[in-house]
Amino acid sequence: MNRSEFETAVRARLSDESNSFFRFLCLEETDSTNNSAAAEAAAGTAEGLVVVAGKQTAGKGSRGRSFLSASPRGLYFSVVLRPEKLPPPSAVKITAAAGVCVCNALERCGTPPAFIKWVNDVYMNGKKICGILTEGSFSADGRLQTVICGIGINLAAPDGGFPPEIAATAGAAFATADEAERQRAAVLAATLESLRTQYLSLQRTGKTGSEEEYRRRSLLIGRTVTVTRQNGTAETATVTDIDTECRLCVRWKATGLEETLIGGDVTLHGNRF
Repeated sequence: MNRSEFETAVRARLSDESNSFFRFLCLEETDSTNNSAAAEAAAGTAEGLVVVAGKQTAGKGSRGRSFLSASPRGLYFSVVLRPEKLPPPSAVKITAAAGVCVCNALERCGTPPAFIKWVNDVYMNGKKICGILTEGSFSADGRLQTVICGIGINLAAPDGGFPPEIAATAGAAFATADEAERQRAAVLAATLESLRTQYLSLQRTGKTGSEEEYRRRSLLIGRTVTVTRQNGTAETATVTDIDTECRLCVRWKATGLEETLIGGDVTLHGNRF
């Protein structure tokens, strides 16, 4: 399926409202769909642009990590949003909503149940099958101007399997490449349809409507984790909850004190999901 055919297949599955909201830039290859989307945003594109790439040569993960995305068996895309009325802390809700949208889209296409590792990873059958990276730009007075929501989904395993360094933790949503290709347009359309609805709700009300589902799909509540803060310090904690603002609630092992986290890198002990 070429780029034009793919866009047509996606649009055929979108509602009239979503077809009006979204525009598509379909690329064979780019370094990062987030980078390409950010460049389009800097040039003045309106919100609703979706940059889709067959491959990424330098896919971006959270905290400066890379995201393996050279395989054409993945779905890699970024959405330009301009939530100028939202306070900056609300950006995490866009990431959380995107995770819920991906889970629902995949399950509607026949996959096993999907779950979320706070804040931005989707897991299936105990392995990571999707990463989400949300990047924002701000005005001089600190207001959100642009949000780029980047999503990378392993639809099927690459030829020869995943590289040894991630083979134990990486998985794919579909068992075969043929099934993944059949479902590619449906997964993208279903994700975008839900994301638009939740984003517009967030703009109007301050809530996406999926906060409780995000909590229900959590892999971490009740589990022991290591939290690595932005300054590099690491501490052990028990995850007690995820609140209505999609923040992680923890009880520190060393002190017994409780804290609500808005960021940080979380590792489940033993990586047993």
